[in-house]
Amino acid sequence: ASHMFEEIFPAFDPVLERALATIIKNGTKQSRRIVFSVLSKYKGGSSLWSIVRVIIKQYAGTKEYEEVRGHLFGYLSQTGVVTGEDGFVRAFEAKKTEIQILKDDSDRAVKKFVKEYEEYLNSRIIAEQKRTDEQIELMKRGLG
Repeated sequence: ASHMFEEIFPAFDPVLERALATIIKNGTKQSRRIVFSVLSKYKGGSSLWSIVRVIIKQYAGTKEYEEVRGHLFGYLSQTGVVTGEDGFVRAFEAKKTEIQILKDDSDRAVKKFVKEYEEYLNSRIIAEQKRTDEQIELMKRGLG
């Protein structure tokens, strides 16, 4: 079904967003699987923020939150194709810029998620920068 949604809605659409919000409000494992299956087809980005807010509000403070947060971090961090040695670093920095819109959200759970996601992105940036620096050093020495 997620492939069908991807064909019908090549870009994340308000109609799709409303349908997913209705599904996620069921609060079941099956509803999460459906929504996550659809979200996996989109490459993160600011178009997902509205549905992310709905998901966070639904699961904040629940035992499922850690699992949900992990899935969201994964979907939101998708970059697609990157170029250059520092392509991932630039992509993750762009994602940090995208998330700034939610920093002023009135919901405390959303603010907490934004902080956690930003910390996650910072750790990814550090790891990618280290990997890039090591790769450049190996190339300079003729070993890469």
